[in-house]
Amino acid sequence: MALADRQVDRAREEWQAALDAGGVDYRALVGLGTLLMRVRPDLEAAKVVLERAAEVFPGYPDAELSAERLLIELYTRLEDEDGAMRARERWLAWESGEYDERIRVATWHVAAGRDADAVRLYAEANEVDPFRRDLHAAWARALQRLGRHEEALREFRVALVVPVELDMDHRVYTGPLDALPPGANPERLPESLLAGLPPEQVEYRRLSAADEAALHRERATSFEALGRADEARAARALADSVEAGTGGAPPAKGRPKEETPNPEAGGE
Repeated sequence: MALADRQVDRAREEWQAALDAGGVDYRALVGLGTLLMRVRPDLEAAKVVLERAAEVFPGYPDAELSAERLLIELYTRLEDEDGAMRARERWLAWESGEYDERIRVATWHVAAGRDADAVRLYAEANEVDPFRRDLHAAWARALQRLGRHEEALREFRVALVVPVELDMDHRVYTGPLDALPPGANPERLPESLLAGLPPEQVEYRRLSAADEAALHRERATSFEALGRADEARAARALADSVEAGTGGAPPAKGRPKEETPNPEAGGE
């Protein structure tokens, strides 16, 4: 094979000839695009070839040959964040998991004022892992900006009651780092690893009083938009009482035995 023999120019010529002859061989497109990106860098030419590959076979199932994944790499090399995010979103259309990547693209949409696109991705992320406080709060705020206040109230309520022991965004390993596998992030431990750790070495970060009060005030805003003045006043009063209390629960060491939901004012 030409590449195996390091005959890079020959490989490029063969792939290019196949494509010039009217071929739409996906692997040839990916091979040529990868060569132009990694071996003999011509990033603009690589972009044309890999975009064509993504058109020919969107969502190719082999991750190593995925045109969308290669385009993410390419646009990152070109320092084109928007291009990389668009390629990432196209890849996600064919991937049922990938919680973190969905949140990443949703955050990009929010920053650009595209809340409807963000809401779609938040809903998909919820299908992957519904036990994320930050997800539900961000989803609620996007819904609120879209004027979808009933749905926003639903998500604010969920954000208030997500069990802390299930929320991967708010648990931190506090033991010796050399006890973790190489590359493990002490702030993002998978459940399989967490289960084998001493409980006293895991800190669960509960919702702070300030953050809880802010969520209640955001609920009040949606109640007001819906003309539910009594519930809005109750939510604001609850926010004030939370702030006037002990300042919220301190970080918890070990697995909580029971998570007590925050009190609700009115009924969504």
